Amino acid sequence: MADEQRVLLDATRYRLQRASPLWQVQTNRQRLDEMTERTRRALLNTLALNTAHFHALDGRLHSLDPLAVLGRGYAVVSDAEGNIVRSVGQVQPGDGIDVRLSDGKLDATVKRRVELRDND
Repeated sequence: MADEQRVLLDATRYRLQRASPLWQVQTNRQRLDEMTERTRRALLNTLALNTAHFHALDGRLHSLDPLAVLGRGYAVVSDAEGNIVRSVGQVQPGDGIDVRLSDGKLDATVKRRVELRDND
């Protein structure tokens, strides 16, 4: 009988301990610490993913930047009114044009037009 009473006493002591405000505060504090750490890790992970996404978008944006295209050796040609020249048919010999390069602009005059055929 003493063993049964000891088991009952230990079980009662355990239930009382778990019901105590101090035990509940300690347990809740530990849970809060664990949740805080999980939240911190999740935020760091989200930040890393967003940073990688930002860098990818920045790279795409840079590749579409007209000045980046000019840096690869292309030029933007405009007529005297500032309209982009897309075809040799838009200008005549003697017309003034602006040639925009990656590091500046050239003022030029059309000397002649040479139209290319598909197989040229």
